[in-house]
Amino acid sequence: MVSDMRAEIERRLKHYHGEPLIRPPSIQELAPRLPPPRITPEALPRTLRRLCSTSAADRLFHSAGRDATDMLRNVRGCISELHDFVAYPETEEEVLMLLQECSSLRIAVVPFGGGSSVVWGVAAPALEGRLAGSVALDLAKMCRLREAGTHRRAATLGLYRDPLEPGPAAARSLPYLSCA
Repeated sequence: MVSDMRAEIERRLKHYHGEPLIRPPSIQELAPRLPPPRITPEALPRTLRRLCSTSAADRLFHSAGRDATDMLRNVRGCISELHDFVAYPETEEEVLMLLQECSSLRIAVVPFGGGSSVVWGVAAPALEGRLAGSVALDLAKMCRLREAGTHRRAATLGLYRDPLEPGPAAARSLPYLSCA
């Protein structure tokens, strides 16, 4: 059924535009073309290795943004610089240890948020011999539900700690709907 729908969509788009559609390459098609990591998580202490991924999907997803320029490059399968691995720390202590190790090993650390990369901020830096490699730092596993209050009908999520307060400074209160 999905293949029938895809064929119909392709037929209609070709009818309107008169050109064949560009099919984005799959991860499996791109994986053999990816440059190997210049440095691997094996260079890190064992406690940090478990937080890291060198999978093709993670490296591709974290090395390009979601703006129009990056999307066109992605659809066409243009691979430029890639991060050597992606780190998913779960605690502030792991972030600190990771930053210290990467600094001592001359590994660039590029923070990864939502991936919009409006100013190409998620792109792996061109190393030019100055650095041993680059890692994308994804803090998604650090987001925790801190509070769900029925009186305000809001949920509080937090990532970072404010040095002046014992709790998270970057906590955000988000409205939610209760099912009660």
